[in-house]
Amino acid sequence: MLVRRLLVALLALLGIAALAVGVGLRTVWLPEDRVTARLTVDEPGPLIVTAPGVLEARPGPVTVEVTSQGDASLLLAVGREQDVQAWVGDAAHTTVTGFVSEGVLSSETTEGEAEVPDPAGSDLWVQTATGEGSATLEYEAPDGRYLLLAAADGVEPAPQALALTWPREVTTPWSLPLIVAGSVLLLGALVLFLTTLRRAGPSGQPSDAAPHRDAAPHRDAAPIRDGKTS
Repeated sequence: MLVRRLLVALLALLGIAALAVGVGLRTVWLPEDRVTARLTVDEPGPLIVTAPGVLEARPGPVTVEVTSQGDASLLLAVGREQDVQAWVGDAAHTTVTGFVSEGVLSSETTEGEAEVPDPAGSDLWVQTATGEGSATLEYEAPDGRYLLLAAADGVEPAPQALALTWPREVTTPWSLPLIVAGSVLLLGALVLFLTTLRRAGPSGQPSDAAPHRDAAPHRDAAPIRDGKTS
């Protein structure tokens, strides 16, 4: 009986643990479904541009977000590589070159002219977004080589902070097997517990134990005939 109870407790604990881990992999420990890389520049110059390949560094559309101190009008523009580079020309600018790590962008600063023509309204760009103090653009690269340009009005400094965010596929291959295994273990513990209860008597002793037998009854004494036993 004690062994059965210990086995029930062990199965229940293992089942609860497996279920907790399986559910946790889908909730508490589920990785982020996107990855964001950021860049902060104290003196970006009038323009920030991306190097070829940065926007396409990860699969899927990229969301670009820029912010600036104050409420300056900001522009995000995507254009063909030659058009963006022609607009930059000899101007001072910051180039986003790649990644220091998964969440940190690398950059390099180029000295040059302090002003450029206002890029807002140009027909060179294939996609644009504007905002006051911040701007956001979602971009999915078409065929060809395209770069991002971020600016204010060509005179004021470009945004000081830039973030690129890509979707990331998240998989939990161990979650379902653990949930199934935990459920089976708990079910097994329940069945064993009910079986143990059925086998136990009212006092908790096994009901199939041999019943207590009284001492064997004495055989009837043989009748006495003529003072002798027969």
